[in-house]
Amino acid sequence: MNNITILEAKPSMAEDLLLLNNILDNETEFRAYKPGERKTLPEEYALYLEEIRKSKNSNIFVAFDGVTPIGLLEANGRAFQRKFHVTHIVIGILKNYTGQGIGKHLFTRMEEWARDVGLVRLELTVFTYNTPAIKLYKKLGFLTEGTIKSSFKLNDKFVDEYLMAKILK
Repeated sequence: MNNITILEAKPSMAEDLLLLNNILDNETEFRAYKPGERKTLPEEYALYLEEIRKSKNSNIFVAFDGVTPIGLLEANGRAFQRKFHVTHIVIGILKNYTGQGIGKHLFTRMEEWARDVGLVRLELTVFTYNTPAIKLYKKLGFLTEGTIKSSFKLNDKFVDEYLMAKILK
């Protein structure tokens, strides 16, 4: 992790982050998008990143190896007041960088931010067979709250997900 830095996403990163997302979509089946399904244009993504920056309960954290983005963690807050204290997390790290502690560092940075802005609940979903991710989430204090049956369809088979959450105190 010598040269790894974590920064908050900015609209100027749109093109690089779209490329990262497309690579991640191709590298793993643990993403919502199938390879080639993501059709967002850089200009559209830049506008999305600007909206995220304006939000008080959403943020995107990007891990860089030098100047190359290698992973990201997106925290999507809710717009309505009754759920304003909750953020939903999505993470992706390039295959060549997994198992090196980058996910833990992204989560640590995100949790610092979440506490600073007054969030109470961090939640995520994970495929029930994604053992390395589940192990990391549990190590970081996330608890399994339930199973979402037939949540995704992969290769003509339905896949279950766990709903996991961490309450910040």
